[in-house]
Amino acid sequence: FKNDTDKDLIVSPWIKGDKSHQDINADDSVDLLKQIVTAVRTIRSSMNVPQDKKANVLIRGVGENRSKIEAFENIIIALGRIDKLTLADEIEKPSQTATAVVQKMELFVPLKGLIDLDQEMERLSKRMNELSGHLENTEKKLANKNFVDRAPDNVVKYENQKLQDMTAEFNLVKANLDMLQ
Repeated sequence: FKNDTDKDLIVSPWIKGDKSHQDINADDSVDLLKQIVTAVRTIRSSMNVPQDKKANVLIRGVGENRSKIEAFENIIIALGRIDKLTLADEIEKPSQTATAVVQKMELFVPLKGLIDLDQEMERLSKRMNELSGHLENTEKKLANKNFVDRAPDNVVKYENQKLQDMTAEFNLVKANLDMLQ
């Protein structure tokens, strides 16, 4: 089964793609699909929406993206675990809704009926209080001139990174709590 005229596949050069067959519009459409599904999944994850519950999703400001979204509507619904997908140029944001922005469009996921809102607000408040205490301790540590001068550089860098990470998480938890209120 050996072909004496061609090299073995393992030592042959990698095939070069032909750019003339690339469809930029298809690439853009698939990128939009991925961004929408990722945004919905991120909301579901951050708000602890159970996997077995399907969410309603409203997208405001679809404009020129309407045809791209409609072309992939069934895929978006399946991958995002969506019950109903509503597209509109103008739509009022429902209360107690998680929000995300994708390519200048706003995605709304109403949370009422998906999660126990009181329990989620309690969980987020508890996490904010924990983070607030940790932030205060880390800020005090970094404000202590003796610590900064005497600690190894990698420890000071670690504490600074920890402060940035906790601040980002605090802001995210606060934003999620604000969405529910």
